[in-house]
Amino acid sequence: MQPGIEMSTIIEMVLSTDRSQEINSILTEHNVRESQFIKNLLWLQADPDYEEGTDANLDEILKTHELDNRFLQGMMTALIIVLVAERPFFVNNPNHHLFLKLYEAANALVIEQSYACDD
Repeated sequence: MQPGIEMSTIIEMVLSTDRSQEINSILTEHNVRESQFIKNLLWLQADPDYEEGTDANLDEILKTHELDNRFLQGMMTALIIVLVAERPFFVNNPNHHLFLKLYEAANALVIEQSYACDD
């Protein structure tokens, strides 16, 4: 389950609009694919309904590409930087709902990884 607007839809909208050379240098095909992969990892790791052992391929992906607290905190900081940078220009941007969900998922994982007790 992916809350809010699909990231691929947002990326497609961005790719379809006129952009500056600076934006083009950031939104490379590789960077877009990697961001989608990270977003999907985040949704999966934060999904309370996902049970390990249900899908061996997903289990292997999660094990191989763990999102540790430093990475998650960096992602949360990047979301804040984006929102602060655009604050004077945008009000009620529909992408903010997605940013909020990404922030909340990352924060939940940080808390879980920081305070979870192993049985």
